[in-house]
Amino acid sequence: MDNCTHSKQCWCSWPENSVIVNNSRTAVIYVCTSSVAVSPPQLSVDPHCLQVVQLAKLLGVTVDSQLSWKQHVTTTVMSAIYRLYMLHRLKSLGSLVPHLHPLQGHQQLEIVQKTACNGMQGHPWPYTNYDHALTTLSLPKLSARHQEAMEKLGKGLLHHPRL
Repeated sequence: MDNCTHSKQCWCSWPENSVIVNNSRTAVIYVCTSSVAVSPPQLSVDPHCLQVVQLAKLLGVTVDSQLSWKQHVTTTVMSAIYRLYMLHRLKSLGSLVPHLHPLQGHQQLEIVQKTACNGMQGHPWPYTNYDHALTTLSLPKLSARHQEAMEKLGKGLLHHPRL
């Protein structure tokens, strides 16, 4: 094993490779599919002892010491659930409209919704324009929601018993 670490150091130090290895962030993952526990040897590079880990993320794929996909699948599913949750939160952006000042503020929130529609309208629906995106996503314009909220407020004030 020490011969391998020495070979790695030699390869990285060649001028044509020009690779700098951060030894303090380098980790070792021992792959062992045996049911019998085997204690791995401690490796060191220069004065640094390499940390032994059970999981490592390589190029976006989580690899574990058993070479199973369980942790990678779990991480991917959790990421997808979080993204769906954020899409749900963006869809409920219209619920902020009644809390805006009657004369200002809805234009800035409309810009946020336009940006969200642009992000959601990737493949398989290409983003053509804002109105098309709203139709595809079954969303109303925030200005229309703002108008409805103002009309409701006005009617409520007209029929208020104290006024």
